[in-house]
Amino acid sequence: MFFDFSITIPFSTTRAAWQETVLKLSDGVIHHVEVGFPWGPAGLVNITLWHMDHQIWPLNPGGAFNSDEEVITWEDRYELKVPFNWLKARCWNTDDTFDHTVELRFAILPAEEIAVGSLLDRLTNLFKKVFRA
Repeated sequence: MFFDFSITIPFSTTRAAWQETVLKLSDGVIHHVEVGFPWGPAGLVNITLWHMDHQIWPLNPGGAFNSDEEVITWEDRYELKVPFNWLKARCWNTDDTFDHTVELRFAILPAEEIAVGSLLDRLTNLFKKVFRA
C-alpha cells in the first residue's frame, strides 16, 4: 500500500507554533518513506514525523528535515497497529513571504509479509553458512 500526502505550511509559522497534520495510514510496517521538497523553500520549511508522543524521523531530538528541490528517501521497518495507525507531521515555515508545500509518501506492507520475508532471509543466510554457498 502506498500513501501520499501534501502539506502546505503557511509563511511565518515558527518552530514554537508548528503546524501539526495527522496522517492516517493502514496498519502494517512502513518500509519506505519519502519527504519531498519542491523548488522554493530554500531550507526554510522544516518537518518532523511523530508517532504517539515520540519523534521517529529524524530520530535525533531537535533534528528536522529541510531542503530545496530534493526528495529525502530511506528504508525502514516501523510497525503501526490499529488503533494507532497514524503519524503526525509537525511542520514550520520561517519564510516571511511564501507558503510552501511538502510531499510525504509512505509504502506499507502487512506485518505478516515482513515477518515471512525476514524468516526467508534468515533461512537463506543459514543455508549459505552451512553449505558455504
